[in-house]
Amino acid sequence: MRKFDSNCTEGYANYLKGLYFGILKDCEKNKDYERLIDSALEELIGLLDVKDSINLNKLFVKTASLRYLKYKYLRETIINSCMPLVDTIFKED
Repeated sequence: MRKFDSNCTEGYANYLKGLYFGILKDCEKNKDYERLIDSALEELIGLLDVKDSINLNKLFVKTASLRYLKYKYLRETIINSCMPLVDTIFKED
């Protein structure tokens, strides 16, 4: 496995968090947020080429489940599961 070496890890983590906040925002406004979920999944698949970890796999599964959750559970999953996992993934090295 290649080590994740980048000066932009904090920026990329913030980018991923922005995707999750965008999902919440679009859900609150009753907009179609499935495209953002797909974008987040594509980013996570790309990240698997560079870094493979159990936390990244957990994040992928949690993200994939977002499209099936009602707002209350979607918000809880993003805030309590996805955001901490993003932080953990980039602090593992």
